[in-house]
Amino acid sequence: MERYLAETPLALGEDKLTYVIHWPAKQTTGLGRGKAPSASLRSAACINNLDTIVAEDDGGICEMLRENTGWAMQSPYLACLEAKRAFKYLHIDDKSEEVRPVVSNETLAQCFGEAIITWTAKRKSMGQELLPRSVFLIAAASTFLRFLHCHFGSHYAELVDATEGEDQKALIADSEKDTYVYMQSSKWLNLQSTRGRRIALCHVLALLRWHDEHESSSERASIDGDISMEGGDGE
Repeated sequence: MERYLAETPLALGEDKLTYVIHWPAKQTTGLGRGKAPSASLRSAACINNLDTIVAEDDGGICEMLRENTGWAMQSPYLACLEAKRAFKYLHIDDKSEEVRPVVSNETLAQCFGEAIITWTAKRKSMGQELLPRSVFLIAAASTFLRFLHCHFGSHYAELVDATEGEDQKALIADSEKDTYVYMQSSKWLNLQSTRGRRIALCHVLALLRWHDEHESSSERASIDGDISMEGGDGE
């Protein structure tokens, strides 16, 4: 299997699946067999029956399929990238003198907006039953990276689909329904340091393994469902 990180192969093979970090500055899908692909991704979603909201990510990690004519995007939403040239504020630790960015409320809201639009777009393409209720984002600024995981509650889709304010309030007030979004994140990783680069690479590989394991579980669930339906028809 070929895995491309920053458009550089880590392992060689003849399998068709490959992972890439894609940057919107290069829109080069349809390349020949010997070249690493990259792509830009735009997501559109209608939330609470409002006007369609469009978000264009700054890059990310996607899964590509190598075909006879070139590369085709297979799974575009493995991880989105939200990049800034620099943060407005930096925190300097008095003891270690370690520098790390400070995330503003506006930046956090932008990351959340990217996550919910991406997740809603995934619901349309994959279907609710097989959809993982998770979105991964990579926040980047200057030489710093941070990995974020947004997990949507089991009833959050109902909240997103609700078109009336009273319905939304009723869902939120219902203690039996999980309408929360849970966000976890790594620490800021400085890619200028060897340790920061190593930990960032480990996070990327762990993220890919998470998707591989979930995809396998979804395929098994889909097969089990098909078998169950066939058995019902036989009766």
